[in-house]
Amino acid sequence: MHEEIADLDAVLIPVGGGGLISGMSIAFQSLNPKTKILAVQAEGANAFKTSYDAKTALDSLSVRTIADGIAVRDIYPETFKHVLANVDVFKTVCEDEIATAILFLLERQKVLVEGAGAVGVAALLHWLK
Repeated sequence: MHEEIADLDAVLIPVGGGGLISGMSIAFQSLNPKTKILAVQAEGANAFKTSYDAKTALDSLSVRTIADGIAVRDIYPETFKHVLANVDVFKTVCEDEIATAILFLLERQKVLVEGAGAVGVAALLHWLK
């Protein structure tokens, strides 16, 4: 299994407070520095995306998203430095895209997920058009 993980071209990781993507990006980069780290965040809770673009930590005043599990308002400096160092592409998905992904997972996979669990699928459905 280690070889299969090391051979990945890219990984898509949802972002809330940055802890998951920090740890996963460090792990994937240590296994294969060529693996692209793709970050996705809900547009209605996009403090990390805004900060990533500005290259400085910028907290949000509020969040509004159906992706409750990643609805984070504040940027944590420790996780932010890993995101800056390791993330290759950082995008957001809107509420309609998240809702479409939730419905897609329910109809096609018979799995009911919370919005945060659907942002990766939303990114795949809408980035790969």
